[in-house]
Amino acid sequence: MSLVEVMVSVVIISVGVLGFVGSFSAMSRAIQRSKTRTLSATPLTLEKLEVLKKISYNRLLVSTVTAAASESGLGGFLYDAVAYPPESVTLGGVTFTRRVLVEKVQDTGGSFAALSPTAADTGIKRVTAHTIWQEDGVWQLYSASTLHSNPDLTLLATQLLGSVPAS
Repeated sequence: MSLVEVMVSVVIISVGVLGFVGSFSAMSRAIQRSKTRTLSATPLTLEKLEVLKKISYNRLLVSTVTAAASESGLGGFLYDAVAYPPESVTLGGVTFTRRVLVEKVQDTGGSFAALSPTAADTGIKRVTAHTIWQEDGVWQLYSASTLHSNPDLTLLATQLLGSVPAS
């Protein structure tokens, strides 16, 4: 083997090693992002839902004063700014903010439509928790929802019959 062949072999191996090191760095960032979402954002969101689920139906306040998320790229989701103000939690050097929205909803045959906070109580409230954080300067969002039903609600079908005499 000549010196030229050895030099060409070293260059080829060096390019391969550099490519591997570059891909290792990208894989490491992807693993860190996945870890942040899986080990922090998801449990924080679900924990908030569990805390709110323990509140009795009648004490779970419907969101009447809402704000829209102003962080870029998050779609401006609504959250309760008063009854359930945003909470910040720092885990592993990352600051997460949890926001909540509680809505009256109506079953529309397989899906649930949000109602006005002043609408009659249907016996079902949707609780949505959002957790946001920044990764590499880009806002990230994880959201989850659950339904809370009133076990004491009895919907009555009534009909009022009669006549009004002319005066």
